[in-house]
Amino acid sequence: MLGASLLYGSAATAIAAGVNAAVNHAGRLPVLLLASVEAVGALLLLLPRTRQPGAVLLILTIGLAFMVHLVGRDFRPDLLVYLAGVALVAVHDRSTRTGSRAAATAA
Repeated sequence: MLGASLLYGSAATAIAAGVNAAVNHAGRLPVLLLASVEAVGALLLLLPRTRQPGAVLLILTIGLAFMVHLVGRDFRPDLLVYLAGVALVAVHDRSTRTGSRAAATAA
């Protein structure tokens, strides 16, 4: 659910920024780039084989977005919640994969 929500939100932001960039001649191009990379990370998070790289990409992009908002004096606690959720998914996915490998090796 987290990956789907992040994919929807980042895709909507990228589309809005793209339309705005086309009208204002690249005024929102950095937002378009960041939201597009975030959307790729969210898509990767949805696929089991690419969950770890997707989580890393999301942690980097959400962290950067949080810092940009913070510099602009716009505190966004929702981004911290997303960041914590992605970190939890990454850690949980890694621990379950390690556990299943250990069980397969022991058998």
